Amino acid sequence: MEKQFPPFSFNVLRVLDSVFMVEEAVSINNGEDVKIGYALAFYHNLDESWVQYNVTAQFSANGKNFATGTAVTFFGIDNLKAFVGEDGIIMWPSNALETMFGISFNHLRAFMAKNIGATKFSKYIVPIINPVETFRNLMANNPNLQTTIVNEKGEAIEKDPYNSIVENITKKSVEKIRKKHKL
Repeated sequence: MEKQFPPFSFNVLRVLDSVFMVEEAVSINNGEDVKIGYALAFYHNLDESWVQYNVTAQFSANGKNFATGTAVTFFGIDNLKAFVGEDGIIMWPSNALETMFGISFNHLRAFMAKNIGATKFSKYIVPIINPVETFRNLMANNPNLQTTIVNEKGEAIEKDPYNSIVENITKKSVEKIRKKHKL
């Protein structure tokens, strides 16, 4: 019989405007191609029942970065351990990760708008995205994406036999997400 999971419920615990960098020495000529790139780091802690997204946007022109920002969003998950399947892998409900990514991405957009607004690059904004598509692209294009298990102080747990098992469970979770979403 397949394990029954409780309803998935989460809340935002904390949002941080973690990093902002602007290089006003970069000159952008009219009509010059400005690019924007995104990055994602994802962490979780089963014992503490939280998930953390670090979402970054970086503007560049002529191969020179001129603005970068990172927003960190912590989500509390009601009883995250209840979503661990019989094989030890977290069974994320459909679109749960993508939904939390979308919320985190919007925090990034707000922080970037606030921070870049007082610079000569104030006309550049992080655009609205499709969070499901962007999340899946970031997952698919990052073969080294790893989640990290941390202790109550937010420090990475050192490797020992138990943590090696936890690390394997984490890797299997990422693999299962990629397989489920055909990444």
